[in-house]
Amino acid sequence: PSIGVPAVAEHLFHACESGQGWQGVMQYCTHDAVFSAQAEPLKDITTLRAYAEWMKSIAVVAMPGCSYELNAQSFDPYTSTATFFGTFRGTHTGHLQGFPQPTHKSMETQYVYNMHVNAHGQVDSITKVWHSAWAAAQV
Repeated sequence: PSIGVPAVAEHLFHACESGQGWQGVMQYCTHDAVFSAQAEPLKDITTLRAYAEWMKSIAVVAMPGCSYELNAQSFDPYTSTATFFGTFRGTHTGHLQGFPQPTHKSMETQYVYNMHVNAHGQVDSITKVWHSAWAAAQV
Protein backbone atom coordinates (compact mmCIF):
# COMPACT_ATOMS: atom_id res chain seq x y z
CA PRO A 1 0.00 0.00 0.00
CA SER A 2 0.94 3.63 -0.38
CA ILE A 3 2.49 5.55 2.46
CA GLY A 4 -0.25 6.63 4.84
CA VAL A 5 -3.17 4.88 3.08
CA PRO A 6 -4.54 2.05 5.22
CA ALA A 7 -3.99 -1.29 3.52
CA VAL A 8 -7.60 -2.25 4.24
CA ALA A 9 -8.89 0.62 2.07
CA GLU A 10 -6.47 -0.10 -0.76
CA HIS A 11 -7.29 -3.82 -0.72
CA LEU A 12 -11.01 -3.04 -0.77
CA PHE A 13 -10.53 -0.70 -3.75
CA HIS A 14 -8.72 -3.36 -5.77
CA ALA A 15 -11.16 -6.14 -4.80
CA CYS A 16 -14.15 -4.03 -5.78
CA GLU A 17 -12.71 -2.76 -9.04
CA SER A 18 -11.58 -6.19 -10.17
CA GLY A 19 -15.12 -7.55 -9.82
CA GLN A 20 -14.66 -9.80 -6.80
CA GLY A 21 -18.09 -8.85 -5.43
CA TRP A 22 -19.11 -9.01 -1.80
CA GLN A 23 -17.03 -12.15 -1.19
CA GLY A 24 -13.92 -10.24 -2.18
CA VAL A 25 -14.54 -7.05 -0.21
CA MET A 26 -16.32 -8.22 2.95
CA GLN A 27 -13.10 -8.90 4.87
CA TYR A 28 -12.12 -5.21 4.58
CA CYS A 29 -15.34 -3.56 5.75
CA THR A 30 -18.12 -3.64 8.30
CA HIS A 31 -21.04 -5.93 7.44
CA ASP A 32 -23.34 -2.90 7.25
CA ALA A 33 -21.01 -0.52 5.35
CA VAL A 34 -22.97 2.14 3.50
CA PHE A 35 -22.56 3.32 -0.06
CA SER A 36 -23.68 6.52 -1.75
CA ALA A 37 -23.34 8.11 -5.18
CA GLN A 38 -25.08 10.85 -7.13
CA ALA A 39 -25.12 8.77 -10.31
CA GLU A 40 -28.25 7.49 -12.05
CA PRO A 41 -27.29 3.78 -12.33
CA LEU A 42 -26.41 3.72 -8.62
CA LYS A 43 -29.31 5.77 -7.22
CA ASP A 44 -30.93 2.81 -5.45
CA ILE A 45 -27.71 1.28 -4.11
CA THR A 46 -27.18 2.16 -0.45
CA THR A 47 -24.90 -0.60 0.87
CA LEU A 48 -21.36 -1.57 0.00
CA ARG A 49 -22.57 -5.16 -0.33
CA ALA A 50 -24.99 -4.17 -3.11
CA TYR A 51 -22.41 -1.94 -4.81
CA ALA A 52 -19.73 -4.65 -4.78
CA GLU A 53 -22.19 -7.04 -6.42
CA TRP A 54 -23.14 -4.37 -8.99
CA MET A 55 -19.44 -3.88 -9.84
CA LYS A 56 -19.05 -7.64 -10.13
CA SER A 57 -21.90 -7.78 -12.65
CA ILE A 58 -20.27 -5.00 -14.67
CA ALA A 59 -16.79 -6.54 -14.57
CA VAL A 60 -17.80 -10.17 -15.07
CA VAL A 61 -20.98 -10.01 -17.19
CA ALA A 62 -21.44 -6.68 -19.00
CA MET A 63 -17.78 -5.86 -19.66
CA PRO A 64 -15.68 -9.02 -19.26
CA GLY A 65 -12.01 -8.28 -19.65
CA CYS A 66 -12.42 -4.71 -18.38
CA SER A 67 -9.61 -2.98 -16.55
CA TYR A 68 -8.99 -0.14 -14.16
CA GLU A 69 -6.10 2.12 -13.31
CA LEU A 70 -5.43 3.65 -9.93
CA ASN A 71 -4.30 7.18 -10.83
CA ALA A 72 -3.83 8.59 -7.33
CA GLN A 73 -4.61 7.87 -3.68
CA SER A 74 -4.38 9.70 -0.40
CA PHE A 75 -5.37 9.48 3.24
CA ASP A 76 -6.57 12.21 5.59
CA PRO A 77 -5.76 11.07 9.13
CA TYR A 78 -7.93 13.80 10.64
CA THR A 79 -11.11 12.45 9.05
CA SER A 80 -9.84 8.87 8.63
CA THR A 81 -10.75 9.05 4.95
CA ALA A 82 -8.94 7.34 2.08
CA THR A 83 -9.44 8.80 -1.40
CA PHE A 84 -8.84 6.91 -4.63
CA PHE A 85 -8.94 8.41 -8.13
CA GLY A 86 -9.30 5.80 -10.84
CA THR A 87 -9.99 5.23 -14.51
CA PHE A 88 -12.19 2.31 -15.62
CA ARG A 89 -12.03 0.90 -19.15
CA GLY A 90 -14.27 -1.69 -20.72
CA THR A 91 -16.13 -2.87 -23.79
CA HIS A 92 -19.86 -3.64 -23.51
CA THR A 93 -20.02 -7.21 -24.84
CA GLY A 94 -22.14 -9.05 -22.27
CA HIS A 95 -25.87 -9.35 -21.68
CA LEU A 96 -26.87 -7.95 -18.29
CA GLN A 97 -30.46 -7.68 -17.07
CA GLY A 98 -31.55 -4.04 -16.78
CA PHE A 99 -28.95 -2.86 -19.28
CA PRO A 100 -29.29 -2.24 -23.02
CA GLN A 101 -28.20 -4.98 -25.39
CA PRO A 102 -24.42 -5.19 -25.88
CA THR A 103 -23.13 -2.44 -28.15
CA HIS A 104 -19.56 -3.74 -28.49
CA LYS A 105 -18.44 -0.15 -27.92
CA SER A 106 -15.66 0.73 -25.51
CA MET A 107 -15.64 3.31 -22.77
CA GLU A 108 -13.22 5.02 -20.44
CA THR A 109 -14.51 6.76 -17.34
CA GLN A 110 -12.90 8.43 -14.35
CA TYR A 111 -14.20 8.31 -10.79
CA VAL A 112 -13.27 8.99 -7.18
CA TYR A 113 -13.99 6.98 -4.05
CA ASN A 114 -13.94 8.43 -0.53
CA MET A 115 -13.71 5.62 2.03
CA HIS A 116 -14.06 6.14 5.75
CA VAL A 117 -11.98 3.79 7.89
CA ASN A 118 -13.41 3.31 11.40
CA ALA A 119 -11.50 2.97 14.69
CA HIS A 120 -11.45 -0.83 14.25
CA GLY A 121 -9.60 -0.52 10.93
CA GLN A 122 -12.55 -1.39 8.68
CA VAL A 123 -14.17 0.62 5.92
CA ASP A 124 -17.66 1.60 7.07
CA SER A 125 -18.74 3.93 4.27
CA ILE A 126 -17.92 4.75 0.67
CA THR A 127 -19.00 7.64 -1.50
CA LYS A 128 -18.42 7.40 -5.24
CA VAL A 129 -18.10 10.53 -7.35
CA TRP A 130 -18.75 9.59 -10.97
CA HIS A 131 -20.25 11.20 -14.06
CA SER A 132 -22.28 8.18 -15.13
CA ALA A 133 -24.00 9.95 -18.04
CA TRP A 134 -20.58 10.63 -19.58
CA ALA A 135 -19.71 6.96 -19.30
CA ALA A 136 -23.07 5.78 -20.66
CA ALA A 137 -22.83 8.07 -23.70
CA GLN A 138 -19.70 6.21 -24.80
CA VAL A 139 -21.38 2.84 -24.99
